[in-house]
Amino acid sequence: VGLRLMRTLLLACAAAAAAAQSVTVTPESFKGSKTVSTVTWTFPEGKDGCFVATFSVPDKGTPADINATAIPPQPYPATSPWLATAPLHYLECNMNKSFSPSEPTASWNLDLINARFDLAVGLFAGGLDTPELLAWSNMVTVEDKASYMHGKLARWQQDDQMMVHFQSKSLSGKAAVRYGFNASSLTKVVPATSRSYSRDDLCHPSPGATWGWHDPGYFHRALLSGLPTDGKTKVFYQYGDDVFGWSPVLSFTATLGADPSATVNVILVADKGVSFNDSSSFHWAEPQAWMTARGMEEHAKAGYNMILHAGDIAYATGIEVKWEAFETEMDKVYQTGAPYMVGLGNHEQDWSTEEAGTYYDSKDSGGECGVPTVHRFPVPSKTSEHDVWYSFNYGPVHYLMWDTELDCGPSSAQYKFIKQDLEAVDRKATPWVIVFGHRPIYTGNDRDEHLGQIEPLLDEHHVTLSLYGHVHNSQVWCPFERYSNGTKCASKTLNGPYTGVIHSVIGNAGQTLSKFPNLDDRTIFHAYEHGYSTMTANSTHLTFRYYADVTDTLHFDFTV
Repeated sequence: VGLRLMRTLLLACAAAAAAAQSVTVTPESFKGSKTVSTVTWTFPEGKDGCFVATFSVPDKGTPADINATAIPPQPYPATSPWLATAPLHYLECNMNKSFSPSEPTASWNLDLINARFDLAVGLFAGGLDTPELLAWSNMVTVEDKASYMHGKLARWQQDDQMMVHFQSKSLSGKAAVRYGFNASSLTKVVPATSRSYSRDDLCHPSPGATWGWHDPGYFHRALLSGLPTDGKTKVFYQYGDDVFGWSPVLSFTATLGADPSATVNVILVADKGVSFNDSSSFHWAEPQAWMTARGMEEHAKAGYNMILHAGDIAYATGIEVKWEAFETEMDKVYQTGAPYMVGLGNHEQDWSTEEAGTYYDSKDSGGECGVPTVHRFPVPSKTSEHDVWYSFNYGPVHYLMWDTELDCGPSSAQYKFIKQDLEAVDRKATPWVIVFGHRPIYTGNDRDEHLGQIEPLLDEHHVTLSLYGHVHNSQVWCPFERYSNGTKCASKTLNGPYTGVIHSVIGNAGQTLSKFPNLDDRTIFHAYEHGYSTMTANSTHLTFRYYADVTDTLHFDFTV
């Protein structure tokens, strides 16, 4: 009798302890790329540092199979919480102001995403630096985790081409794109090529190949060729197959080659990252990124022709699941039909010069060395996909994207490409030339002497705009041509006839803002605010606009 009583008491104590530390998620399943779920937790008395975090559950596993043990603090660019598996995102419990020791049960609406795995939420004590797992939630079933997802477009090497890129959990061997000029008659079919990357493909094991790893699935691309080049024809398409299903019917407008009589509208961003509008936190916080995505989507829906993103795309830096969050946040932007053209930044590409071949000897990519980026974002490079420098014409504008993380000295392959490309521009066909990269030649009144090696080419060929990110604010310099007329302003206004190269930093798309360096009298405009930029160009005028995220209003513009 005594033993039975003791066992009963122990079971009752265990049940009480479990009730005092629990976490649940509703609903228990969802379909689609993203859902809003309610997470409810009860935190035990005597503990502190409460937070909840979202994880992918291993295939055929349970939440208990997730390795959520604490690890020692990791070197830059890693960030807490220090767990053996990096979470998708996390929420500190005190975000709910009603949560307290006297009110230990609270709830919050969190965004959960389809990262091709079922999900679970862990309840932790000890704070982000010394986390202690207390309880797992029920498993949240992602009903369509096998479906194709994240379809996006990229302008390609010929004017009549468009690259369609998409992703899946598994490989069927039958992925394709079917398309046509009528939404109900997609009679043309292009088989897709498929590939993936593994832990071993990253240039350094930590964090990307160890505690930051998340299976990327497979990437598929299909090149549509022989398309109209009138800038007007609607092309309808689907990606997928009969095994894992087809995407909804999507569309894009046929692209243009060089055409001085056309008007084009472009969205331009850099240093964006990702955030959800649920107050959760990610590895490397970009608090306003969701607002930038909203503004980009609105403009793209309004008929903007293309999006240029000059590096520091997701800020995954080895926490691979963050790429999934970025792709999910940008899905609505991709679906507008605007091609998404990228360059590489330090947080995609840089590692040690010896291992990554980058000019800047830093650890900023977390050992990724550009591998996830080139798998996720096709670019029309004519050499190697790791040489992310390329150019194309679109209407009255010639665009040149260069890779500021690689050597650009006069003997380098990149310098030779830039020189030959600018020499070949026909200004009668494309009166405007836009050069885009990640690190700026100028920041405040400072100049990067390495990047400045290409400046004589910009001056000689009278480049219209030289645009960059990396510095997390927006700045515009007066027009000047250093190697023609010195460093003084050729004009004190940006409006009016062309008088020199206009350099601008637009690295304010989401990452935590940077304080301004020393500014000199060449600075025409600067703003310490998150936002994005747009450009409209025709045969005679080019207008550049700077928008603020919070109010989504135009804060500055100029017309050349």
